[in-house]
Amino acid sequence: MKDNLLLLAGAAIVIIAALGYQLFFAQTGEQVINDYHAHADFKAYLNGQAYDFSQDKYMSQKPDSNFTNETKKLLSNFVHLHGGDGEVVHFHLKGINLGYFFRSIGMKFNSTCLATDLKQTYCNSGSETLKFFVNGKAHAGFDKYVPQDLDRMLISFGNETQQELD
Repeated sequence: MKDNLLLLAGAAIVIIAALGYQLFFAQTGEQVINDYHAHADFKAYLNGQAYDFSQDKYMSQKPDSNFTNETKKLLSNFVHLHGGDGEVVHFHLKGINLGYFFRSIGMKFNSTCLATDLKQTYCNSGSETLKFFVNGKAHAGFDKYVPQDLDRMLISFGNETQQELD
């Protein structure tokens, strides 16, 4: 009798662990935790040049059993780019900040520097500065900012004039 109870308890633990993994960590594509789905537009200009986030390496795609290209993976369940659109970030969990998003694509972003996955750094020095705007207004949040649905975000690095930024 005691052995049966231990067996049942062990089976229950395995089932609970598997369900927990599916709910919180499994790569399930578009429908992720709590069915939350928000979008934020963003663009980054580094020394006057638009950075191309539409590259395949930044795109998350639901893996299937036939994929062989390592870039075809879900980079983050919580925040990602997909569909070849490098200007719309998809959020699947409330409270995710831009720092988390940039780390998920192999970059770093804060109030003083943006470092790409190719180890190029754009850091404040002299007249060249990193600037961050949300919905047309300068914002001090940078990596700490938690985007809201339909936000429009701009990251700019260089010595642009206010007129160029506008």
